[in-house]
Amino acid sequence: MKRSVLAVAIAAILALVGCTMLWLYLRGADARVMAGKEATRVLIATKQIPAGTSGAEIKKGSYVEVVTMPKTSVPADALTAIDEALEGLVLNADVERRQLLLRGAFDQPTELSGGLRIPEGKVAISVPVITTAGMGYVEPGSQIAFYDTFTLMEGKNGVPAGDDFKREHSYNHATRLVLPKAEVIAVGVPGQVGARTSADKDGSSTDIVASEGDAPVQAITETTVVTVALTQAEAERLIHAAQTGKLYIALLDDTSELNPGPGVDYDSLFK
Repeated sequence: MKRSVLAVAIAAILALVGCTMLWLYLRGADARVMAGKEATRVLIATKQIPAGTSGAEIKKGSYVEVVTMPKTSVPADALTAIDEALEGLVLNADVERRQLLLRGAFDQPTELSGGLRIPEGKVAISVPVITTAGMGYVEPGSQIAFYDTFTLMEGKNGVPAGDDFKREHSYNHATRLVLPKAEVIAVGVPGQVGARTSADKDGSSTDIVASEGDAPVQAITETTVVTVALTQAEAERLIHAAQTGKLYIALLDDTSELNPGPGVDYDSLFK
């Protein structure tokens, strides 16, 4: 019995000594890593910080802690503190736990809605546009222009008939610039690249449901949903244009200059 008690006591003492030695080893690990290297203090996330969190919220909350790291292993824009200039900015992406906080991760605040980043003072509008070969170059952040191809009202130059796009030979059609510039914030629908439609006899578009027997296959037109950030007036114009005909987009760069005009129709196309 005495031997059993003595064995337990010795085991407990050895365990305590082992834990103490491990604690001392870990305590000195940072010092050994930093030996001979210039150190710097940086901020790391103690938990996931969601996109849209402001610098002020990070500063006040328990989102970060200061750690010491070798200066050579730290990016140049790693933060050592949340300064006043960052308090009014927000994270443009999630920061994961134990990740360094970088100055480049902060941006001007925008409204977050359904996963979309909507510029302040604007709204997000989604419209279907005709898919063209260059659609693959359009991505969030792109600048685009909208054109509308529509059926003209009889006897009215440049005025849409308002009854969708008709392809009968007696109708005249026109194409005009609707919006000279808009910022893309999304392309397509989550889980869907583009909506596929079929052209009816009168030229209007309907969703493809199914084929019936040996009925002839109708011509297929592909559309892609594009979401853009617009002012109220721009949104009203684009929504109305989407009801009159078919929308096309043009990809812009910094040198593009577009001016609204009368557009072209069948009579003026080759003049």
